[in-house]
Amino acid sequence: MNKDDIIRIAREAGFDLTMFEFSLGFVTHGTHEEFEHFAAIVAAAEREECAKLCESLNEDFDSLHVESCAEAIRSRGGN
Repeated sequence: MNKDDIIRIAREAGFDLTMFEFSLGFVTHGTHEEFEHFAAIVAAAEREECAKLCESLNEDFDSLHVESCAEAIRSRGGN
């Protein structure tokens, strides 16, 4: 995840980033809900990247097991 991804996710979570446009800095204010939403979006993005990594192994491993692995990672978002 790069700086642009973090800024995009922070905006999606509802943070006002006008003063954070030029440097990533630390967000020192925000509601509990905004921080929870930000964390959930980051976790979902990480799960998706892990699932895609599993799927990229399709040529080296049994595709049923690869798909099961990717599905299991994606389903963790429901916990």
